Amino acid sequence: MKCRKLLAILLALVMVVGVAPLPALAAGDPPAPQAGGHHDGWTALNASTSSWKLEDGSYYLAENLDLGQQQVIIQGDVTLCLNGCTLKAFPYNSGAVKVSAEASLTICDCGNGGKITSACSNTNPTLHVYGTCTLKSGAITVEDATASGGCAVRINDRGVFTMTGGSLVGGKYGVYNRNVAYLNGGTVSGAKAGAANENNPGRL
Repeated sequence: MKCRKLLAILLALVMVVGVAPLPALAAGDPPAPQAGGHHDGWTALNASTSSWKLEDGSYYLAENLDLGQQQVIIQGDVTLCLNGCTLKAFPYNSGAVKVSAEASLTICDCGNGGKITSACSNTNPTLHVYGTCTLKSGAITVEDATASGGCAVRINDRGVFTMTGGSLVGGKYGVYNRNVAYLNGGTVSGAKAGAANENNPGRL
């Protein structure tokens, strides 16, 4: 009898636990979002950025920026994501972005329509390459898309530029090359010519 009573109690407890409500997790519920998305660990560039001399690291544009006569100077191994935003600057025809000798810059755009632009003229550029630069996606443009406008990219005597995607939209030229340019993908255009070598020292 004692065994039967004990068994009955155990069965009753099992039934109670079996019907007790448990917290529900709906199938397909997404995990909680992480701040910054895929830019976690990257440095945001915005109107509050205190220095435009960029050292080693990964950076992204957090908003559209007009830097006026301020130049972005690449001084290390830098990756820049345009993030669908526009970076505009006009520092006296010396390039909105300058890649210093011994420095490297990789440009990409995880958004839609990200670009770097400038109001440069003649053979002055939006992007001035003294070191090494790779354009994977995004656009480098000149505001004046006529033959009076500048170049989207100018590669200096020891600079190396590689293009695997994206677009270069120049005024006079898309690319003005004085050393080495590898145009392996994307589109290049200019009112006079898409690409040009100065006095034929460069290789396209």
